[in-house]
Amino acid sequence: MPNDPLKGLSSLQAWSLPPSPCRRRTVSAACLLLASAAAGGCAIGPSVRPPPRLHDFGLLPEQPVRATRLRALLAVPDPSAPGWLDTPSMLYRFAYVDGAQPQVYSLSRWAAPPAELIGARLRSRLARIVEPGLASSRDGVAGEYVVRIELEEFSQVFDTPSASRGVLRARATLISGARRATIAQRAFAFDRPAASADAAGGAAALAATGNDLVDAVIEWLAAELPRRASAPG
Repeated sequence: MPNDPLKGLSSLQAWSLPPSPCRRRTVSAACLLLASAAAGGCAIGPSVRPPPRLHDFGLLPEQPVRATRLRALLAVPDPSAPGWLDTPSMLYRFAYVDGAQPQVYSLSRWAAPPAELIGARLRSRLARIVEPGLASSRDGVAGEYVVRIELEEFSQVFDTPSASRGVLRARATLISGARRATIAQRAFAFDRPAASADAAGGAAALAATGNDLVDAVIEWLAAELPRRASAPG
Protein backbone atom coordinates (compact mmCIF):
# COMPACT_ATOMS: atom_id res chain seq x y z
CA MET A 1 0.00 0.00 0.00
CA PRO A 2 1.58 3.35 -0.98
CA ASN A 3 2.48 5.71 1.80
CA ASP A 4 0.20 8.70 2.33
CA PRO A 5 2.34 11.77 1.49
CA LEU A 6 0.25 13.89 3.90
CA LYS A 7 0.53 11.47 6.82
CA GLY A 8 2.03 13.09 9.85
CA LEU A 9 1.26 16.64 8.75
CA SER A 10 -1.17 18.86 10.59
CA SER A 11 -4.32 19.96 8.80
CA LEU A 12 -2.94 23.47 8.46
CA GLN A 13 0.28 22.16 6.96
CA ALA A 14 -1.61 19.87 4.61
CA TRP A 15 -3.81 22.64 3.21
CA SER A 16 -0.76 24.90 2.80
CA LEU A 17 0.71 22.48 0.28
CA PRO A 18 0.21 23.24 -3.44
CA PRO A 19 -3.13 21.72 -4.55
CA SER A 20 -2.96 18.50 -6.51
CA PRO A 21 -4.53 18.40 -10.02
CA CYS A 22 -7.51 16.44 -8.63
CA ARG A 23 -8.09 18.96 -5.87
CA ARG A 24 -7.82 21.86 -8.34
CA ARG A 25 -10.53 20.29 -10.54
CA THR A 26 -12.86 19.77 -7.55
CA VAL A 27 -12.48 23.33 -6.29
CA SER A 28 -12.91 24.76 -9.79
CA ALA A 29 -16.13 22.78 -10.32
CA ALA A 30 -17.54 24.00 -7.00
CA CYS A 31 -16.70 27.61 -7.87
CA LEU A 32 -18.36 27.28 -11.27
CA LEU A 33 -21.50 25.88 -9.63
CA LEU A 34 -21.73 28.75 -7.16
CA ALA A 35 -21.07 31.31 -9.89
CA SER A 36 -23.83 29.85 -12.05
CA ALA A 37 -26.30 29.94 -9.17
CA ALA A 38 -25.44 33.56 -8.41
CA ALA A 39 -25.71 34.59 -12.07
CA GLY A 40 -29.13 32.95 -12.39
CA GLY A 41 -30.48 34.64 -9.30
CA CYS A 42 -30.89 31.30 -7.54
CA ALA A 43 -30.72 30.98 -3.79
CA ILE A 44 -29.61 28.01 -1.81
CA GLY A 45 -32.64 26.66 0.05
CA PRO A 46 -36.39 26.96 -0.60
CA SER A 47 -37.60 30.19 -2.22
CA VAL A 48 -40.17 32.29 -0.34
CA ARG A 49 -43.21 33.35 -2.38
CA PRO A 50 -44.68 36.73 -1.39
CA PRO A 51 -48.25 36.67 -0.04
CA PRO A 52 -50.96 37.38 -2.64
CA ARG A 53 -52.31 40.91 -2.98
CA LEU A 54 -55.92 41.19 -1.83
CA HIS A 55 -58.56 43.22 -3.68
CA ASP A 56 -62.15 44.19 -2.90
CA PHE A 57 -64.70 46.81 -4.06
CA GLY A 58 -63.20 49.70 -2.11
CA LEU A 59 -64.86 51.98 0.40
CA LEU A 60 -68.62 52.48 0.35
CA PRO A 61 -69.41 55.70 -1.57
CA GLU A 62 -71.07 58.63 0.15
CA GLN A 63 -74.86 58.60 0.27
CA PRO A 64 -76.40 61.02 -2.29
CA VAL A 65 -78.48 63.81 -0.78
CA ARG A 66 -81.56 62.77 -2.76
CA ALA A 67 -81.15 59.02 -2.58
CA THR A 68 -83.88 56.68 -3.75
CA ARG A 69 -86.00 55.44 -0.85
CA LEU A 70 -87.50 51.95 -0.82
CA ARG A 71 -90.41 50.98 1.41
CA ALA A 72 -90.27 47.26 2.00
CA LEU A 73 -88.78 44.66 4.31
CA LEU A 74 -86.16 43.00 2.11
CA ALA A 75 -84.17 39.82 2.57
CA VAL A 76 -80.93 39.86 0.59
CA PRO A 77 -78.90 36.64 0.80
CA ASP A 78 -75.45 36.35 -0.74
CA PRO A 79 -75.62 35.84 -4.51
CA SER A 80 -75.15 32.33 -5.82
CA ALA A 81 -72.37 31.45 -8.26
CA PRO A 82 -71.21 28.39 -10.21
CA GLY A 83 -68.48 26.35 -8.57
CA TRP A 84 -65.67 27.76 -10.69
CA LEU A 85 -66.66 31.29 -9.57
CA ASP A 86 -67.29 30.44 -5.92
CA THR A 87 -63.69 31.12 -4.93
CA PRO A 88 -61.51 34.13 -4.03
CA SER A 89 -59.31 33.43 -7.08
CA MET A 90 -59.05 36.21 -9.66
CA LEU A 91 -59.95 34.81 -13.07
CA TYR A 92 -58.94 36.04 -16.51
CA ARG A 93 -59.50 34.83 -20.07
CA PHE A 94 -57.58 35.22 -23.32
CA ALA A 95 -60.47 35.86 -25.69
CA TYR A 96 -58.09 36.24 -28.64
CA VAL A 97 -56.79 32.68 -28.08
CA ASP A 98 -59.46 30.60 -26.34
CA GLY A 99 -61.96 32.39 -24.11
CA ALA A 100 -63.32 29.06 -22.86
CA GLN A 101 -60.24 28.44 -20.71
CA PRO A 102 -60.27 30.59 -17.55
CA GLN A 103 -56.89 31.28 -15.98
CA VAL A 104 -56.05 32.22 -12.39
CA TYR A 105 -53.66 34.91 -11.12
CA SER A 106 -51.18 33.35 -8.69
CA LEU A 107 -50.16 36.50 -6.77
CA SER A 108 -53.51 38.33 -6.61
CA ARG A 109 -56.88 37.29 -5.22
CA TRP A 110 -60.16 38.70 -3.95
CA ALA A 111 -60.58 39.32 -0.23
CA ALA A 112 -63.63 37.01 -0.43
CA PRO A 113 -65.47 35.18 -3.22
CA PRO A 114 -66.96 37.76 -5.63
CA ALA A 115 -70.54 36.71 -4.79
CA GLU A 116 -69.91 37.56 -1.12
CA LEU A 117 -68.39 40.94 -2.03
CA ILE A 118 -71.40 41.80 -4.20
CA GLY A 119 -73.87 40.64 -1.53
CA ALA A 120 -72.14 42.67 1.18
CA ARG A 121 -72.05 45.80 -1.00
CA LEU A 122 -75.72 45.44 -1.99
CA ARG A 123 -76.86 45.01 1.63
CA SER A 124 -74.76 47.97 2.75
CA ARG A 125 -76.29 50.20 0.09
CA LEU A 126 -79.85 48.99 0.72
CA ALA A 127 -79.54 49.39 4.48
CA ARG A 128 -79.23 53.16 3.91
CA ILE A 129 -82.39 53.55 1.83
CA VAL A 130 -84.84 50.78 2.80
CA GLU A 131 -87.63 51.34 5.32
CA PRO A 132 -88.30 49.57 7.61
CA GLY A 133 -85.04 47.82 6.73
CA LEU A 134 -83.44 44.50 5.88
CA ALA A 135 -84.70 41.17 7.19
CA SER A 136 -82.17 38.84 8.74
CA SER A 137 -82.59 35.08 8.79
CA ARG A 138 -80.25 34.98 11.77
CA ASP A 139 -82.83 36.93 13.75
CA GLY A 140 -85.71 34.83 12.44
CA VAL A 141 -87.23 37.78 10.56
CA ALA A 142 -88.89 36.96 7.24
CA GLY A 143 -88.83 39.58 4.51
CA GLU A 144 -91.76 40.78 2.48
CA TYR A 145 -89.56 40.25 -0.57
CA VAL A 146 -86.40 38.27 -1.24
CA VAL A 147 -83.82 39.64 -3.66
CA ARG A 148 -81.75 36.85 -5.20
CA ILE A 149 -78.73 37.45 -7.41
CA GLU A 150 -77.15 34.74 -9.57
CA LEU A 151 -73.63 35.58 -10.67
CA GLU A 152 -72.85 34.04 -14.06
CA GLU A 153 -69.57 35.67 -15.12
CA PHE A 154 -66.99 37.75 -13.28
CA SER A 155 -63.62 37.74 -14.99
CA GLN A 156 -61.01 39.88 -16.72
CA VAL A 157 -61.19 39.32 -20.47
CA PHE A 158 -58.15 40.04 -22.66
CA ASP A 159 -59.21 40.96 -26.19
CA THR A 160 -55.54 41.51 -27.13
CA PRO A 161 -52.32 40.98 -25.13
CA SER A 162 -52.39 44.64 -24.08
CA ALA A 163 -56.15 45.39 -23.80
CA SER A 164 -58.55 43.87 -21.29
CA ARG A 165 -61.88 44.57 -19.60
CA GLY A 166 -63.83 43.49 -16.57
CA VAL A 167 -66.91 41.47 -17.51
CA LEU A 168 -69.87 40.79 -15.20
CA ARG A 169 -73.03 38.86 -16.06
CA ALA A 170 -75.78 38.29 -13.50
CA ARG A 171 -79.49 37.71 -13.06
CA ALA A 172 -81.68 39.23 -10.34
CA THR A 173 -84.97 37.77 -9.12
CA LEU A 174 -87.56 39.41 -6.89
CA ILE A 175 -89.49 36.82 -4.88
CA SER A 176 -92.60 37.21 -2.73
CA GLY A 177 -91.68 36.34 0.83
CA ALA A 178 -95.18 35.12 1.68
CA ARG A 179 -96.02 33.15 -1.47
CA ARG A 180 -92.42 32.16 -2.33
CA ALA A 181 -93.21 32.93 -5.95
CA THR A 182 -91.12 34.77 -8.52
CA ILE A 183 -92.73 38.10 -9.30
CA ALA A 184 -90.00 39.81 -11.36
CA GLN A 185 -86.68 38.93 -12.95
CA ARG A 186 -84.03 40.76 -14.94
CA ALA A 187 -80.64 40.00 -16.50
CA PHE A 188 -77.71 42.42 -16.15
CA ALA A 189 -74.46 42.73 -18.11
CA PHE A 190 -71.59 45.15 -17.55
CA ASP A 191 -68.20 45.67 -19.19
CA ARG A 192 -65.55 48.07 -17.91
CA PRO A 193 -62.18 48.66 -19.64
CA ALA A 194 -59.11 47.92 -17.52
CA ALA A 195 -56.57 50.71 -17.12
CA SER A 196 -53.72 48.20 -17.29
CA ALA A 197 -53.32 44.69 -18.66
CA ASP A 198 -52.55 43.07 -15.31
CA ALA A 199 -54.22 41.91 -12.09
CA ALA A 200 -54.48 45.42 -10.61
CA GLY A 201 -56.19 46.77 -13.73
CA GLY A 202 -58.55 43.80 -13.86
CA ALA A 203 -59.44 44.11 -10.17
CA ALA A 204 -60.32 47.79 -10.54
CA ALA A 205 -62.43 47.15 -13.65
CA LEU A 206 -64.28 44.24 -12.04
CA ALA A 207 -64.88 46.21 -8.84
CA ALA A 208 -66.46 48.91 -10.99
CA THR A 209 -68.77 46.36 -12.63
CA GLY A 210 -69.75 45.07 -9.19
CA ASN A 211 -70.75 48.57 -8.12
CA ASP A 212 -72.57 49.02 -11.45
CA LEU A 213 -74.61 45.91 -10.69
CA VAL A 214 -75.52 47.16 -7.22
CA ASP A 215 -76.67 50.52 -8.65
CA ALA A 216 -78.72 48.81 -11.36
CA VAL A 217 -80.40 46.40 -8.95
CA ILE A 218 -81.40 49.28 -6.67
CA GLU A 219 -82.89 51.19 -9.61
CA TRP A 220 -84.74 48.05 -10.70
CA LEU A 221 -86.15 47.51 -7.20
CA ALA A 222 -87.20 51.15 -7.00
CA ALA A 223 -89.30 50.60 -10.14
CA GLU A 224 -90.68 47.18 -9.16
CA LEU A 225 -91.56 47.56 -5.49
CA PRO A 226 -94.07 50.47 -5.78
CA ARG A 227 -95.78 48.59 -8.59
CA ARG A 228 -96.11 45.50 -6.43
CA ALA A 229 -97.26 47.47 -3.41
CA SER A 230 -100.05 49.13 -5.39
CA ALA A 231 -101.15 45.96 -7.22
CA PRO A 232 -104.28 44.22 -5.94
CA GLY A 233 -103.55 41.32 -3.62
